[in-house]
Amino acid sequence: MHRCSTLGVAGAGLYRAAEALDRMVAAAGASRMDKLLMIVPPQRRKGASALVPSFNDRIRSISALRGAVLIDVHRLLLTGSCTGVQPIPCIGRDGLHPTEQGYRLIAEEIERALVARYDVEILSAADQPDDASGTQAPLGVEPVSRRRP
Repeated sequence: MHRCSTLGVAGAGLYRAAEALDRMVAAAGASRMDKLLMIVPPQRRKGASALVPSFNDRIRSISALRGAVLIDVHRLLLTGSCTGVQPIPCIGRDGLHPTEQGYRLIAEEIERALVARYDVEILSAADQPDDASGTQAPLGVEPVSRRRP
């Protein structure tokens, strides 16, 4: 009997999602690309939230097996200092998506991971070096990174 058939419809979908994720990470590794994975955030909605822990365990396993950098968004948003709906204030009113504060925590954690991994400095648009014409990069231009001296 195939493992998917014993998990129910939602569980089978998560199993297929984890298998697809593993194939993508393996393909990225075969192409000598660096890999960064994030754990699924906590949820307040009934049903799907019960599947998150086992799916996150699969993501952790894939990360360890494939040598990917892992960002534990779940832990981060459970412990982050956000103001919002309890019991998980970093998750918005819909019960699924992070709040603005939650997304900020995630961005800061990704920045820490990138700085640690590549020893680079992340520059905001305001900190961009002037271009050849002597003007600063316009607002909204994506940040760039440069190796630290």
